[in-house]
Amino acid sequence: MNNRSRAQRVIEEEFRLLSTKRDEILTEYQALPNIYRALKITEWERDTISGLPDEEIDNNTIKNIESEISQWQSALSYGSPDFYPATTSALGSNISGSSKVYDLVYDYSKRDPENKWPKIQLSRYQDIQKSQDVEGIVRSALKTIKQIKPTEDKQRPIVDLFDVAMKAIEHAKAGAGTISAAGIEMRTVLEQFKGTLFYRSSASKGKGSEEQRWEEMANFLTKNGKGSSEYVALVKELKTHGQLESDLSELAKRINETNFEKSDFDSLVTRFLSHLEAVLKFLDLDKLR
Repeated sequence: MNNRSRAQRVIEEEFRLLSTKRDEILTEYQALPNIYRALKITEWERDTISGLPDEEIDNNTIKNIESEISQWQSALSYGSPDFYPATTSALGSNISGSSKVYDLVYDYSKRDPENKWPKIQLSRYQDIQKSQDVEGIVRSALKTIKQIKPTEDKQRPIVDLFDVAMKAIEHAKAGAGTISAAGIEMRTVLEQFKGTLFYRSSASKGKGSEEQRWEEMANFLTKNGKGSSEYVALVKELKTHGQLESDLSELAKRINETNFEKSDFDSLVTRFLSHLEAVLKFLDLDKLR
């Protein structure tokens, strides 16, 4: 069985699980939006995996999808009052996993620029983000997080920095601002976000590597701490965080923007929003209020 067939088998299993459970948990109204969102994302993953050439799908992709279904199987076994937070974390695994599939499609589109299918799939994912109001969801979650150092009046709340970044993105898309300026603002959000999480978990006081401090933060700020599914998923997001910071730093340095394609900028914004939401889904936000 090739990689695509393996991935298709797992994603079909996840889609059937979510479709079945959606009809069984109608009394759990608070959790229903998580199920519906996950179904939409899983449907996109299923269609995308089916269209990707086998050589584009690696073992990590399959492991990510297996992690998604594992988290949902666990989440759907919970009863109240843990059902909603469990499905929230499981949705985070969908967002994280689908964003990595999105990266595969984006890379494929750059290698085969004449092929329209990858561009259609990228656009579909971006449309899902818009229809699910990911920007609004991220903003609402960031709004609950206290400032990194509440005693310092000059420290701006992370949600304010996010709003500045989204405004810069809007200006860049409209031609009223530069993509490098938007890149700077998005990178600032990521840096401040990570700094806030480290500060609130006391990981900033550690003397270890960034990886060790991220793990310490994940242990302190997830609901069930080290060893839990949300802890494992959050630890994996450090790699995504680092790659995004690097890509945004490169964008911020650009002087000549005429040869920078709109699709490249759109993809960076999509990844930026997906990463922020995935991390926020894995966190216990009550510990950050």
